[in-house]
Amino acid sequence: MTSEFETVAPSTTGDAPRRPAATFCAFMVIASLVLPANLVLGGPLRSLGSASRVLGLLALILVLVVFVQQNAARSMWGTRVPGSRVVPAVLIVYTLTMLALHGAGERRLMSSAEADGGTRFLIGTLAMLGVGLAVALFVSTRRDLHTVMRAVTFGAAFSALVGIIQSRTTLDLAAILRLPGLALSTTVSTELRNDLTRVIGSAAHPIEFSVIMGAAVPVALWLTTYSATTARRQAAGVAVALLLIAVPFGISRSGILGLLVALGCYAMVWSWRQRLTALACALGGLIVYRFVQPGILGTLFGLFTNASTDNSVLARQQDYPRVDAMMEGRELFGIGPGTFQPDVYFILDNQFLGSYVEGGVVGVVAFASVPTVGLVVAHLARRRATDRATRDAAQAVFAAIAGTTVCGFTFDLLAFQQVAFLLFVYVGLASAILVVAATGVATPEETETGVAAR
Repeated sequence: MTSEFETVAPSTTGDAPRRPAATFCAFMVIASLVLPANLVLGGPLRSLGSASRVLGLLALILVLVVFVQQNAARSMWGTRVPGSRVVPAVLIVYTLTMLALHGAGERRLMSSAEADGGTRFLIGTLAMLGVGLAVALFVSTRRDLHTVMRAVTFGAAFSALVGIIQSRTTLDLAAILRLPGLALSTTVSTELRNDLTRVIGSAAHPIEFSVIMGAAVPVALWLTTYSATTARRQAAGVAVALLLIAVPFGISRSGILGLLVALGCYAMVWSWRQRLTALACALGGLIVYRFVQPGILGTLFGLFTNASTDNSVLARQQDYPRVDAMMEGRELFGIGPGTFQPDVYFILDNQFLGSYVEGGVVGVVAFASVPTVGLVVAHLARRRATDRATRDAAQAVFAAIAGTTVCGFTFDLLAFQQVAFLLFVYVGLASAILVVAATGVATPEETETGVAAR
């Protein structure tokens, strides 16, 4: 496929070189997706020592250092791009709200497990704040944008490849990548559903794996069209194939739902010819899948058609009356973020319901505001962009946020570090694209290949 950029005369505006901070953003995305979720730094950190948490906290420190050293008001908040401050502000307000709710929750008598869970949640929230702020504030050129989008695509594609291999073998990625200083926080084993293996790739659970794969597809598709070289477009095409192949291997309703929502949102910028081509490819892929992996499509179809009698769906329906009884008198502020422990109470496979239990109405509004603002800012970036590449980048990120967020109704999204990490990356990217849309600066690689920014 030929990049649309190549049909337009080169831009003369140029672009700043890739900055170390933006390169760090790409690195932390790659590391968080390549390193298995259960592989952590040795010592007392346990699950807090995962790549997602450690790199998120480092990103927060980096943001604070830049804020102090380079005149905060000018270097980080001084941009004149309307709306560019919204995402950082919402991320900070969300974090402060979680801190306040944690303080309110400590007024009740907690078990040690609940208190530890609350502390872990707050540290994780600070890490996600660092992730979102770093991407939103440090990615401001097209070159930076391409770098981070490639990191998301190829990090997810690596996990997809691992998952595909796991479906055929007993590959233990954590054992292979267990370098000195790293330890296993938990032992992750594959699950079976209808005698089919549910793979996890480098994630912590088949549902998390499937959701990551499905939501990343629009980002990878964008790269197949707008990468600057043929080799990069072809590599992105391979990544798309790996992601689409991998989604069903998690045997998860959430993964399929996330994929359909993400593709549906991204297809809004396609022509009817592209939509029909995609539909034909999908039908062909399903036929091939039926012969290559017998039984998996029937199992997935049954998850939806037999939902009324499925044990997992029935268990989710039973959660509502139990939550109502538990939340009596706590509707506004909940029991405290991170204090709802499934082994103490019961399993909640719904992030919005979980946010209500732990933070009440305030907690639900605070959590929902993060992806909602990301969607609004991505839409705003698309409307403001003057070139199709940036418009489509905004729509790809919009689709990724939507595909991830909708799955918050079907599993406890924030309990899984990789998918939560990516949600904040996508929201940060929405803000970054808004800045890119306003600056309209071409990258060196684009100008070298006859690619225009406008």
